[in-house]
Amino acid sequence: MSSKSAGQLAQIAERVEQLAAGQRCDRARIEYLEAEVASERAGRAQLELALAAERSARELLEARVSALEGRRGPRDERDRELLAVLARRIGSRKFTSLQLLAHGRADPEVAHAMAAADLTTPQEIGCVLRRLKDATIDGRTIRREGRRWWVHVVHVDVQAEIEDRLPP
Repeated sequence: MSSKSAGQLAQIAERVEQLAAGQRCDRARIEYLEAEVASERAGRAQLELALAAERSARELLEARVSALEGRRGPRDERDRELLAVLARRIGSRKFTSLQLLAHGRADPEVAHAMAAADLTTPQEIGCVLRRLKDATIDGRTIRREGRRWWVHVVHVDVQAEIEDRLPP
C-alpha cells in the first residue's frame, strides 16, 4: 500500500466531497428536468384533448351546415313548377309575397301552382321563395332585393319555352 500524506488525503477527501455534491446537484437537476418533462406531457395531453374537442365541434358544425345547405333549392316537382309558372306569368317583374298572393287570386295558372305547393299565406310564400333563392332551376332562379322578389333567367331553352306556351 502506498502511503499518502495527510495533505493528499485531505485533497482526495475534498474531491470526493465535491463529486458527491455534484452528484446531488445533478440528481436535483435531473429530478427538476423530469418534473418539467412530466408537466410538458400533461400540458400536451390537455392540448390534444382540446384539439380533439375542437375537431369534433368543427365536424358537427360542418355536418349542420351541410344539412342546412341541403334544405336549399326545390324539394319536389311542385317547387319547379311554381318557378316555371312565375317565369311565364310574371316574368322578370318584381313582386312581394303579398302581391304574389293577390296575383294568384286573379291568375288561375298562378293560383293552381301556389295551391299545388300549399302556399296560402305571404309567410309561406316567403319561406318557399327564400329556399328557392339563388338555386338555378331549369335556367331560372329567384332573386331578392329587400322585400321584393323576381325571377332571373340564367339560361333559356327556347324550344322548351315555345312548347310550354303551345296549347295542348
